[in-house]
Order: sequence, then structure tokens, then C-alpha cells
Amino acid sequence: MLYANFTEKLLGLKGVIIKNINQTSNMIIITIEKERKLHSCPCCGTETKDIHDYRWQKIKEIPAFGKQVLLHLRKRRYRCPACGKRFYEENSFLPRYHRMTNRLSAYVMKQLTDVRSFTSLAREVNLSVSTIIRIFDLIYYSPSELPSVLCIDEFKGNTDREKYQCIITDPVNRRIIDILPNRQKHKLITYFKRFDRSKISNAYWLKESFLKILECRDQSSAKNQLKEWVMAASNSGIERFVSCAKTMINWSEGIINSFNCDYTNAFTEGCNNKIKVLKRNAYGYRNFNRFRNRILHIFNHNEDEVA
Repeated sequence: MLYANFTEKLLGLKGVIIKNINQTSNMIIITIEKERKLHSCPCCGTETKDIHDYRWQKIKEIPAFGKQVLLHLRKRRYRCPACGKRFYEENSFLPRYHRMTNRLSAYVMKQLTDVRSFTSLAREVNLSVSTIIRIFDLIYYSPSELPSVLCIDEFKGNTDREKYQCIITDPVNRRIIDILPNRQKHKLITYFKRFDRSKISNAYWLKESFLKILECRDQSSAKNQLKEWVMAASNSGIERFVSCAKTMINWSEGIINSFNCDYTNAFTEGCNNKIKVLKRNAYGYRNFNRFRNRILHIFNHNEDEVA
């Protein structure tokens, strides 16, 4: 009795009687049945304990002790003495027409929070890949509101004939808000129309206006447009743009002067990115001269100059 109670608690199956346990090299087979109790007829509501017959059903359960688990359930069909309706007994751990427990479905969902394949999980829990996918497709995420700060980027996903997908994140709380099928402008506009646009539209206008400043060909027009942009950003009420406007004011002279110069720091920034990759791949350099020579060798290598 103690052994049966322990197994029942281990399985998490309330009101189940353990009849037998068999083991093979890779599977545990547990024969069970429900406690016999009074049932109400689903048609007329008459209470009955009359049993019409028994049926056997195989049910897949969460793996245990490195083995797959199979429940062999002897389930009853009751007969209503009033209307003659025949119906199966109530079962809290097994949804109707299912061949796996609720716990196994929940286990599959939990395991899929890790970066593993559907195939590997199907092999572990003794289910088909299509069943794993069918369980997973019950999940649907739909954000109801947007955070105060948004980051948007793209990544190469190659799904549904689209090369790039779009990712929207909340950098403050460090979570992903949504994944969109592509990065096309009209798709993004349609998506963001679902939400309150008072903050989004203002931020988008400020971003587009700033890009137009960068297209200016002379210092005078750039100065006038930057002045207008700083005023708009300062009065936007959006914290990040207000902070950005203050930065523009502090560095306005250098920013305006840059429109008289054809050179930028883009090449140097590109070099820095490559140096970061070099340092990461080498897990850092302790010797400065060796680090310096490696950088110069990568960027300035010329076979005719190598001694």
C-alpha cells in the first residue's frame, strides 16, 4: 500500500489505483484504474454506479528515471438506468480523445523553452514530431501594449519565403516583444496601428526628421533644420529624445561643422569592430606589442613588405 501511494504521488494522478508495474530496458508500464464512484448521466443527470463494460487505453506519460512511461488504463463505461445512456467515467488527467496526460503536454511546452529541436524532444517523450508540433502550435503570443522604449532590428530567418525577419524588443526589461514576418515598411505600419500611436507617431516623426538633417548639403540648411529638430525633441515629452536634444545642443558646433567636411569616422569605427572580433577570438592579449603588431598585420598586410 505504501509503495502504491508513493507511486501515485510520484505520478501526480489523484484518485488512481496502481494495479501493476512492469519494466523493460527502456520503458516503465504502469497498469492503473480509477476509483469506482457515483457518476451523473450527461443526458438526464441521473446518478449511477452501474458499469456497462471496461475498455483498455494506453496513455503516454512524462519520462521517469531515464525511461519512457506508459500508463495502461482500465477505464469503465457506465450505464444510466433511467435513459440507457452509456458514458465513460470522469478523468481529470486525460482530456477527451487524447492519448497523453495533461502533464506530458505541459512537460513538452516546458522543454520547448530551451533551444532544442522538435525531433530530439519527440525521441525523448516517445511522441511523433507532428504531435510535438501540434502541441506547440497551441501557443500564441500577442502583445497588448508596447513598452516606453522600443528597439527594432532584423535577422536572417529564411521562413515563409522571406529572407529577413524583424525583431522588436524592450531593452529596459530585456525581453522580446514580438517577431514579425518581414521588415517591409508597410507591414510595420500595419502592425503598429494596433497600438496607441500618440507616442510612436511622434517618435517616428522625430527619427525621420533627424535623417533628413543628415541629407543636407550645406552648413546653413543643416543648422536651421537641426535647430528646429532640437526644439521639437525638447518639447516631445519623450525622455530619450529630450536627452538627445541636450546632447545636440552641447555638441552643436562640431555637428554643424561636420557638414563642411567630406570625411567621417566610419573607417575607424569599422576597424574597431574588427579589433573586437580579434580580441574575442583570442580571449584577449596580455602583451601590448604583440596585440599592436597583430592589428597592423591584419589591416596593413602587404606581402612585399614582410621581412
